[in-house]
Amino acid sequence: MLSAKMQQQQQQPPHALMFPYPVQGHINPMMQLAKNMADRGFYVTFVNTDQNHERMFGKGSTAVVGETMPNVHFEHIPDGMPKRPDHVNVTGILVEMTTAILALSGPLANLVRRIMNTEECPPVTCIVSDAFCSWVQDVADIFNIPRVAFWTSPVHANLAYTFLSTLQSHGHIPVKDKSQLQETVECINGIAPMRLDDYISFYLIDDPSSDFLFQWHLRLGMKRSEEAAFNLGNNFEALEYEACRAFKEFVPNFLPIGPLLSVDILQCKPHMEAPAGISLMVEDATCNEWLSKHEKASVVYVSFGSMVNMPEEEVANIILGLEMIGAPFLWVARPDQSSAALSRFRESPSHQVLVVSWAPQIAVLTHPSVGLFISHCGWNSFLESMAGGVPILAKPGAFAEQRMNAHYIEEVWKVGHRLPDPVSACAVKSLVSSLLGSSTEAADMKRRMLKIKESARDALTPEGSSITNFDIFVNDMYRRAGMTYS
Repeated sequence: MLSAKMQQQQQQPPHALMFPYPVQGHINPMMQLAKNMADRGFYVTFVNTDQNHERMFGKGSTAVVGETMPNVHFEHIPDGMPKRPDHVNVTGILVEMTTAILALSGPLANLVRRIMNTEECPPVTCIVSDAFCSWVQDVADIFNIPRVAFWTSPVHANLAYTFLSTLQSHGHIPVKDKSQLQETVECINGIAPMRLDDYISFYLIDDPSSDFLFQWHLRLGMKRSEEAAFNLGNNFEALEYEACRAFKEFVPNFLPIGPLLSVDILQCKPHMEAPAGISLMVEDATCNEWLSKHEKASVVYVSFGSMVNMPEEEVANIILGLEMIGAPFLWVARPDQSSAALSRFRESPSHQVLVVSWAPQIAVLTHPSVGLFISHCGWNSFLESMAGGVPILAKPGAFAEQRMNAHYIEEVWKVGHRLPDPVSACAVKSLVSSLLGSSTEAADMKRRMLKIKESARDALTPEGSSITNFDIFVNDMYRRAGMTYS
């Protein structure tokens, strides 16, 4: 006969403990995943590092229940890094931060142990962790609970991260001569042919034996996917069908469940804030009022994300190009981005230009006044631009898979153009003119982007591919919790 406690546990919902890679671009989609799971009846514990927890909820906060997500509970563990300002540029401390993350297995295991020994919440059913943090598999194994790897990058990048050794065996890396960067790479099934220069930035280094991030990806990185109970992806099959098929051959339990955006946003309900309502950055609330004073599809939105820093000369040339055609623009410049060219706009906002430290990006990109997005090509930014049906002028940073994404935006999906390196004001003028106005080219870009958006909506219908995949995961977790989802 089962004990009273065991009978009680069998009636409790599945409990997912979620651990993201602790930067904004990885936290956002996992936060939406947490909300989606909570909406399906899961009890969710979302684990931040101490510094990010404080940035989200304020100094001195302990365990927190999200106001907009009552079934999502927030915990935090020490990250071992020195205290830094909220606006620190992550790129400059990436090696330090990645090293610190390797030391988090002990604190995370202690947290899981504490949760497992309490009767205040259901037993942990699974640990959902960023695929980048493959070491979480060791923590899951301690407690004999499944790990679910969450891939925040597009599937073409998943393939590139996974098949680093294939690039080595074909002699593409290490890069022995800069001329190699112009070679076309076609050795990884599922990835569109592209120049080596557009591959993962961490691979394109001169001395892989001494480069920390190359060695990280070679030895640790996004490994051990075959040990995870599921690999969930922030994508949808219609967008990258061949890449999904190729990745599933290597990872049979890969389930694309994206895009991880609010369905309301994809159904064209305007001016939506980020669904979870939580950000590491302080968003400027004046954006919506400023945008509402402009004509439909007339504003250029410029943002290079939470990590990329643009050279001062390129910032100045983008501004000059926009001024040459008289296009109003909204520019996100983080506090750590001290640009002389932007300083005059920070001090004197006008009808023509607004510069903010951070913007509610989904709300901006779904605003009818926004007609073009100059972007660093992070994956979240692409999906949010897709949600607004806004074409992209790509200016990828030399970071992670941003240049791969730019290639797909211009050459595969054909929903934007790419600024040359280095950027000139004349190129900005020409390309913005072609994409922002009422030309046939601008209309075609918009139409293709809206078609992708329609495919995303279809994937998130009850019979759509992403919801069907999500149902597989949800039903399995309920089974593991001794329940049946209904």
